[in-house]
Amino acid sequence: MISINILIFRLNNLMQNKLMPDRERLGLSKGQPKVLRYLLDNGGCNQNDIAQAYDIKPATVSKLLDGLEANGHIKRVTGDDRRSFKIKLTAKGKEAYMLWEIARDKLMDKMLKDFSEEDKVKLREYLLKCLDNLKESDL
Repeated sequence: MISINILIFRLNNLMQNKLMPDRERLGLSKGQPKVLRYLLDNGGCNQNDIAQAYDIKPATVSKLLDGLEANGHIKRVTGDDRRSFKIKLTAKGKEAYMLWEIARDKLMDKMLKDFSEEDKVKLREYLLKCLDNLKESDL
């Protein structure tokens, strides 16, 4: 029997591989769609807001933002002091995210095609429980 951790790993890899052509077509790297989503939901924010939201290092966010800015998906606007910047989504960034969402939703529909609505709700609950358990863990 295949262990749950192997199944989760394989599922994530397969999803990323299937979405790679869409990401590349939109000029996005693997971690950038979630940054665009955060900006779409939260408007002008700073790098630390994004890092905290996704539990990733600010340096990683900085690299993601550099790529998004180079491709015209975001712009950095000077904040209240010269050292702080607010990050804003551009029209190109919003369009890229919307197209990404369509591609991602198509893949999710394929993946969950034989799932009932109740199955989907349960799966979501289980995954949220897994996330909560790991957030509480000292590992």
